[in-house]
Amino acid sequence: MTAPDIKTGPAPVLSRLDSVSLAIDAHTGNLAAVADFIREFALHAGFNERDSGQIELAVDELVTNSIIHGYSGSKEGQIFIEASTIPRGIMIVVEERGRPFDPASVKAPVLDAPLAEREIGGLGIYFAKQIMDEIYYETLGDNLKRFTLIKRKKGQ
Repeated sequence: MTAPDIKTGPAPVLSRLDSVSLAIDAHTGNLAAVADFIREFALHAGFNERDSGQIELAVDELVTNSIIHGYSGSKEGQIFIEASTIPRGIMIVVEERGRPFDPASVKAPVLDAPLAEREIGGLGIYFAKQIMDEIYYETLGDNLKRFTLIKRKKGQ
């Protein structure tokens, strides 16, 4: 399976069956709460343990990137996460107001290079692209950045 490209612009309008949200301060001490939130919602949406863990990993990577790169670890920003069930899947929206970011500028990691020779960075986006079926990115007013991730249940 080929990883999806990150599409620039708004995600498609999908019928949301139910939604929950979580707002966190932008520091790594809140990553466990994000992981629990996403895993529990993915299980609620009908994903198995393995797929729920992968969805959790994809969101964790993007939230970690927001904390470390978007807010430079300043702990002064917030990250908003909304998880929704959609027909045959799940949609997760991650919003933050950290530093500007262009996901197209992130080079794909060279995974076959020796570890000591690999460039730092790029794995978070890579993992998210490998795990999720669709990813959308948009920059809105007031420096708001939004990632929308969509995962469909297998065979649907």
